[in-house]
Amino acid sequence: MKTAIMILALGAATQFAFAQTPATTAPTVKPTTKEMPKVPQAAKDAFAKAYPEAKAVNWDQEGNNYEVEFKDGEMKMGAEYDADGKLLETEKPIAEKELPAGVMDYVFKTYKDDDKDMKPKEISKITATDGTVTYEVRMRNKDLVFDKSGKFIEKSKE
Repeated sequence: MKTAIMILALGAATQFAFAQTPATTAPTVKPTTKEMPKVPQAAKDAFAKAYPEAKAVNWDQEGNNYEVEFKDGEMKMGAEYDADGKLLETEKPIAEKELPAGVMDYVFKTYKDDDKDMKPKEISKITATDGTVTYEVRMRNKDLVFDKSGKFIEKSKE
Protein backbone atom coordinates (compact mmCIF):
# COMPACT_ATOMS: atom_id res chain seq x y z
CA MET A 1 0.00 0.00 0.00
CA LYS A 2 2.82 2.41 0.90
CA THR A 3 4.46 1.63 -2.44
CA ALA A 4 1.26 2.40 -4.35
CA ILE A 5 0.87 5.73 -2.54
CA MET A 6 4.52 6.62 -3.26
CA ILE A 7 4.09 5.80 -6.95
CA LEU A 8 0.93 7.92 -7.16
CA ALA A 9 2.60 10.82 -5.33
CA LEU A 10 5.68 10.64 -7.57
CA GLY A 11 3.50 10.49 -10.67
CA ALA A 12 1.46 13.52 -9.55
CA ALA A 13 4.62 15.48 -8.76
CA THR A 14 6.04 14.67 -12.18
CA GLN A 15 2.83 15.74 -13.94
CA PHE A 16 2.78 18.96 -11.93
CA ALA A 17 6.41 19.74 -12.79
CA PHE A 18 5.91 19.25 -16.54
CA ALA A 19 2.66 21.21 -16.56
CA GLN A 20 4.39 24.40 -15.42
CA THR A 21 5.28 26.98 -18.03
CA PRO A 22 7.82 29.71 -17.41
CA ALA A 23 6.32 33.07 -16.43
CA THR A 24 8.57 34.84 -18.93
CA THR A 25 10.22 33.69 -22.06
CA ALA A 26 13.72 34.67 -23.01
CA PRO A 27 13.83 37.50 -25.54
CA THR A 28 14.81 36.56 -29.03
CA VAL A 29 18.20 38.02 -29.84
CA LYS A 30 19.01 38.53 -33.47
CA PRO A 31 22.70 38.16 -34.25
CA THR A 32 24.21 41.35 -35.57
CA THR A 33 25.87 41.02 -38.91
CA LYS A 34 28.11 43.66 -40.31
CA GLU A 35 27.40 44.37 -43.92
CA MET A 36 30.31 43.30 -46.08
CA PRO A 37 31.76 46.13 -48.14
CA LYS A 38 31.63 46.00 -51.92
CA VAL A 39 35.33 45.61 -52.66
CA PRO A 40 36.43 46.83 -56.09
CA GLN A 41 37.60 44.04 -58.40
CA ALA A 42 40.95 45.79 -58.90
CA ALA A 43 41.69 45.51 -55.16
CA LYS A 44 40.61 41.86 -55.07
CA ASP A 45 42.75 41.03 -58.10
CA ALA A 46 45.84 42.80 -56.72
CA PHE A 47 45.43 40.96 -53.42
CA ALA A 48 44.95 37.58 -55.11
CA LYS A 49 48.09 38.15 -57.19
CA ALA A 50 50.18 39.18 -54.16
CA TYR A 51 48.85 36.45 -51.83
CA PRO A 52 47.63 33.50 -53.92
CA GLU A 53 47.75 31.10 -50.94
CA ALA A 54 45.81 33.38 -48.55
CA LYS A 55 43.16 31.77 -46.35
CA ALA A 56 40.43 33.15 -44.03
CA VAL A 57 40.16 36.34 -46.08
CA ASN A 58 38.05 39.12 -44.56
CA TRP A 59 37.60 42.53 -46.22
CA ASP A 60 36.59 45.77 -44.51
CA GLN A 61 36.27 49.31 -45.79
CA GLU A 62 38.41 51.94 -44.08
CA GLY A 63 37.52 55.37 -45.43
CA ASN A 64 38.03 55.21 -49.20
CA ASN A 65 40.39 52.24 -48.91
CA TYR A 66 39.93 48.52 -48.35
CA GLU A 67 41.61 46.57 -45.60
CA VAL A 68 41.93 42.82 -45.85
CA GLU A 69 42.82 40.49 -42.98
CA PHE A 70 43.97 37.01 -43.90
CA LYS A 71 46.21 34.09 -43.05
CA ASP A 72 49.38 33.57 -45.04
CA GLY A 73 50.45 30.10 -43.96
CA GLU A 74 50.03 30.22 -40.18
CA MET A 75 50.59 33.97 -39.88
CA LYS A 76 47.64 36.34 -39.53
CA MET A 77 48.33 39.43 -41.65
CA GLY A 78 46.69 42.50 -43.06
CA ALA A 79 46.99 44.67 -46.13
CA GLU A 80 45.34 47.86 -47.30
CA TYR A 81 44.48 48.67 -50.92
CA ASP A 82 42.93 51.64 -52.64
CA ALA A 83 39.99 51.26 -55.04
CA ASP A 84 42.38 50.97 -58.01
CA GLY A 85 44.16 47.99 -56.45
CA LYS A 86 47.28 49.85 -55.35
CA LEU A 87 48.81 48.34 -52.22
CA LEU A 88 49.13 51.03 -49.54
CA GLU A 89 50.50 49.09 -46.58
CA THR A 90 50.96 45.68 -45.01
CA GLU A 91 50.54 44.71 -41.38
CA LYS A 92 52.25 41.78 -39.65
CA PRO A 93 52.07 40.70 -36.02
CA ILE A 94 55.30 40.92 -34.05
CA ALA A 95 56.46 40.04 -30.56
CA GLU A 96 56.68 42.70 -27.87
CA LYS A 97 60.49 42.39 -27.86
CA GLU A 98 60.56 43.51 -31.52
CA LEU A 99 59.11 46.94 -30.65
CA PRO A 100 61.46 49.93 -30.59
CA ALA A 101 62.91 50.76 -27.18
CA GLY A 102 60.61 52.74 -24.93
CA VAL A 103 57.27 51.82 -26.53
CA MET A 104 56.03 49.55 -23.75
CA ASP A 105 57.43 51.90 -21.09
CA TYR A 106 55.32 54.67 -22.63
CA VAL A 107 52.24 52.42 -22.71
CA PHE A 108 52.61 51.32 -19.08
CA LYS A 109 53.31 54.85 -17.76
CA THR A 110 50.63 56.63 -19.79
CA TYR A 111 47.78 54.13 -19.59
CA LYS A 112 48.36 52.32 -16.30
CA ASP A 113 45.13 53.69 -14.81
CA ASP A 114 43.04 53.09 -17.97
CA ASP A 115 43.81 49.44 -18.64
CA LYS A 116 44.08 47.36 -15.51
CA ASP A 117 45.65 44.28 -17.09
CA MET A 118 47.97 46.32 -19.36
CA LYS A 119 48.53 43.39 -21.66
CA PRO A 120 48.37 44.32 -25.35
CA LYS A 121 45.77 42.39 -27.36
CA GLU A 122 47.92 42.64 -30.48
CA ILE A 123 51.21 44.20 -31.59
CA SER A 124 51.85 44.85 -35.28
CA LYS A 125 54.47 46.27 -37.59
CA ILE A 126 52.93 48.33 -40.39
CA THR A 127 54.97 48.98 -43.51
CA ALA A 128 53.71 51.50 -46.07
CA THR A 129 54.66 51.06 -49.72
CA ASP A 130 56.95 54.11 -49.45
CA GLY A 131 58.95 52.24 -46.78
CA THR A 132 57.58 54.13 -43.76
CA VAL A 133 57.38 51.81 -40.75
CA THR A 134 55.02 52.30 -37.81
CA TYR A 135 54.08 50.07 -34.91
CA GLU A 136 50.59 49.54 -33.54
CA VAL A 137 49.91 48.38 -29.99
CA ARG A 138 46.26 47.36 -29.61
CA MET A 139 45.03 47.62 -26.05
CA ARG A 140 41.56 46.72 -24.80
CA ASN A 141 39.79 49.77 -26.23
CA LYS A 142 42.39 51.74 -28.13
CA ASP A 143 45.08 51.48 -30.78
CA LEU A 144 48.36 53.24 -30.05
CA VAL A 145 50.64 54.06 -33.00
CA PHE A 146 54.39 54.71 -32.75
CA ASP A 147 57.01 55.64 -35.34
CA LYS A 148 60.07 53.51 -36.11
CA SER A 149 62.07 55.17 -33.32
CA GLY A 150 59.37 54.45 -30.72
CA LYS A 151 57.89 57.97 -30.57
CA PHE A 152 54.13 58.05 -29.88
CA ILE A 153 52.15 59.29 -32.90
CA GLU A 154 48.43 58.81 -32.21
CA LYS A 155 45.69 57.03 -30.30
CA SER A 156 42.46 55.87 -31.86
CA LYS A 157 39.40 54.01 -30.58
CA GLU A 158 39.24 50.42 -31.71
